[in-house]
Amino acid sequence: MKIVNKLLRYKNPLIFFQIVGAALKISFVSFKKGPSAALALIPAVSANAKKTDRSKDRDKIIRYVNLYFFIKKRLGIGYTCLERSILLCYMLRKSGIKAEIDFGAKKTNGKLEGHCWLSQDRSQAKRYQTIFRYP
Repeated sequence: MKIVNKLLRYKNPLIFFQIVGAALKISFVSFKKGPSAALALIPAVSANAKKTDRSKDRDKIIRYVNLYFFIKKRLGIGYTCLERSILLCYMLRKSGIKAEIDFGAKKTNGKLEGHCWLSQDRSQAKRYQTIFRYP
């Protein structure tokens, strides 16, 4: 019931269904060919798109992607930071918004931990040493 109530608060179901479609495509490619093939699905952003202010569109896409992962979690379906980062980057770039994925690592109690996030999310950059940015 909580899922239905949350869905009803969002006004543009088309964006949500585009995200679901993209997530299925990314998951299928990642399963069949590996995560590097899923990364290759991320489209390029044209030079003109970078010059326009798309912060409202960016925030809306992030909210809908977060909704998708909220629903997955409530249904008991786990996800990884890589899956979330690829989907966010894919949807933002498809909408003409510049986005990059940072890959980082940190050592905790002698163990090396890896993580990835959108480069705009500076809170993660403080906790992990960035070692690679894609694309």
